[in-house]
Amino acid sequence: MGCITSQYADAPVTGFSAPFEVLGSRFVSQAPITLRMREKMWSWSGDDFSIKDMNEQPWFKIQGRAFSVRNKGTLLDYEGNPVANYRQKLWSMSRASHIYIEQGERKFVYATIKVALNCEMAPSANIFLHQPPVDIENVTTEGMEPQMRATGDGYQRNFDIVMENTPQGVLKIAQIEKPLQCFSLDRDYYLSIGPNADVAFIVMVTFALDELYNQNNN
Repeated sequence: MGCITSQYADAPVTGFSAPFEVLGSRFVSQAPITLRMREKMWSWSGDDFSIKDMNEQPWFKIQGRAFSVRNKGTLLDYEGNPVANYRQKLWSMSRASHIYIEQGERKFVYATIKVALNCEMAPSANIFLHQPPVDIENVTTEGMEPQMRATGDGYQRNFDIVMENTPQGVLKIAQIEKPLQCFSLDRDYYLSIGPNADVAFIVMVTFALDELYNQNNN
């Protein structure tokens, strides 16, 4: 299983030709960007991930596991303001999670990530975008087609995020790579994100994939 790679592993990261917002326009980058998403294995602050660019400029951090059950997380901007939230759906036949934003006491889901139930050896997850967002109490993907897909390798470390059925053909939005680190307490993801993509959303999808695959396997 380990030698199996994503079918899009060698494809270039293209991004979008125009801004594509999911969580909002604030973090849509017109230029391609590479981020390092570092998981802190031992964190007393509750910051489970720090996200910086290659110039060590901070973009985000993810807070969650130290202060709540493992299936939740909050994405904060570099000033500590909430951007979006993550919740894994429990007690379900399918492994699924929601990316949502809190508005007062209500939670509105912008995307659902579901582990694909198929016979492929390589892992894959379907990404459903809720446009407009849906109250988390009423969210469903029944009758919906996924707008994006994350395809991975046999180690469940590296993933490609793609849009497959577009007028331009397959668009590779981002590539997620997790190098093997044997002697470090921290773990890194490297996110290569194409132009005009919602960077905050790609970070949250990466966190969701880590929760749905790697955390469940550890």
